Amino acid sequence: MSAIPAARLGESAAIASAGSGASAAAATTVAASVAWLIAHERRRRVALVDLDLQFGTVALSLDLEPSHGLREALENPNRIDGLFMDRVLIQHSERLFVLSAEESPDETLLLDYGAVELLMTELRNKFHYVIVDVPRSPNACTQQILQSATDLLLVTDLSLAGMRDTMRLTGMLPTTNASCNTTLVVNRVGEHKQGEMPRAEFEKGVSRKLELLLPFDAKTVAAATNFGQPVAAAKGPVAAGLREITARLCGPAAGASGARSGVWQKLLKKT
Repeated sequence: MSAIPAARLGESAAIASAGSGASAAAATTVAASVAWLIAHERRRRVALVDLDLQFGTVALSLDLEPSHGLREALENPNRIDGLFMDRVLIQHSERLFVLSAEESPDETLLLDYGAVELLMTELRNKFHYVIVDVPRSPNACTQQILQSATDLLLVTDLSLAGMRDTMRLTGMLPTTNASCNTTLVVNRVGEHKQGEMPRAEFEKGVSRKLELLLPFDAKTVAAATNFGQPVAAAKGPVAAGLREITARLCGPAAGASGARSGVWQKLLKKT
């Protein structure tokens, strides 16, 4: 596995959730799909990291068998080097590699959170993009990722809890990582049409615009998830939205006109 040119490190994007428990699952869906799109359609080398060592579902969502490599790296940072990474990364396809774990819930993990910076630097030396699915519960590891991320995708929903948690997370960024490019992604738009908070009210509460919205499409998302396929590989408005998210990270795809699709434009007008 060759490294990217030494003149620059790869980009690092953190995917985090705010709001209800469904937002955490949505963040994983976004992380896996964006990583897949960058690798398969943008043809860039991508490392996808699931930092929830006990309950993470990135490997499941891509039909992969997780290893103990991530735990090993975070418990023994002195072992982190190029050869170690080649051994513990799970290859999904030619350009997409996954680093995850599935440790027993009753085990105590003796993690050295200082290893996170070393791990990320090693990955960014090898890959054009490092996509990190950040656990919902904040810890020292999460802080390390947010401090160094070039981009943050914050996945939320149009609920009171979603607004509160979005305010909390975006509120700490100016002191944590002021240069981080933050994009707010609203998930499952239209699932509860009568119960959703109006978009204008949500934006007023969080004091910023909602950049991207993913429509509710339980059938497509469930089918992809249950068969270990990235949602972005399916057709429909959710996949179109995921490509829009990817464009935020990578720029417009080759040949893209820059105009939104008809379905996407209609969704934005309704919210």
